[in-house]
Amino acid sequence: MKKRITILSLSSIIITCVIITISACSYGSYGKILKFMAEFKEKINNNNISSPEIDYLITDATIYKDTIFFDIKDGLDSIPLNRYEKHPLESKEMLVDYFSNVSQNIPEFKELFSLAAASDIQIVSTFVNDITPIGGRIILSPNDILKIKKGENKNWDRTAMNYMILKKNILAPINEGYGRTLKHITLDNKNKLVIYNYELNESITSITEMNARKDLIKEQFIYKTSELPWSRYYMMKFCAKFGYTQISKFTGDKSNETTEVTFTPNDLHKVLQQFGEDTGF
Repeated sequence: MKKRITILSLSSIIITCVIITISACSYGSYGKILKFMAEFKEKINNNNISSPEIDYLITDATIYKDTIFFDIKDGLDSIPLNRYEKHPLESKEMLVDYFSNVSQNIPEFKELFSLAAASDIQIVSTFVNDITPIGGRIILSPNDILKIKKGENKNWDRTAMNYMILKKNILAPINEGYGRTLKHITLDNKNKLVIYNYELNESITSITEMNARKDLIKEQFIYKTSELPWSRYYMMKFCAKFGYTQISKFTGDKSNETTEVTFTPNDLHKVLQQFGEDTGF
């Protein structure tokens, strides 16, 4: 009987030690991310985290239990950001690509995702802008965090290109002025095409007028390149670098007729050269 009690006591001690060891390991990784998040939040508040060329700005970061919360200011001030929630799968893919890019360029984010992956943490990102103070939320699971870690080794330009197209398609339709509404962007990797599909308000400009002024439209586009949204500007850079033709396709809202304005990689390269850009040609 004593021998049996001794064996049981020894087993209890071993199990207790294992539990304590596991708890200590778990607390150790969680303790590290708690400490890191406190420093990370302070850097964000003091604008001490450098940022790549992106149109998102993380304005707050907190951690509670197994969740990191990001507040993200979106540069598209005229778009209601609850559209993100209407496209949950595309939004998640976009954010995984985005964070994969960011973690390659900013050491603090690389460390954050390493710690999050080790601690089985999820991330909840809330997007806000001037017209959407309580915006759309995207939730990244621990598995998504692992995808971000794996994605760090992808080609940055390629994933950035994919991210920007996904974002525009999620938030479309986007009114770009002059009677043009962006409906969808098509990426054709086989034929190396990026097609911007617009609906044209023909009470402002007709397809016939567009056809008659194609050269002028192309010239104005080149002249006003510096005024383009950052995402369109960098899409030009990526298309030039990878040899993609960029097409703006306009469909009349009344006639349903179409016309296209085409920029070859060489056209884009010449445009960007004016601004001292090296497109990799």
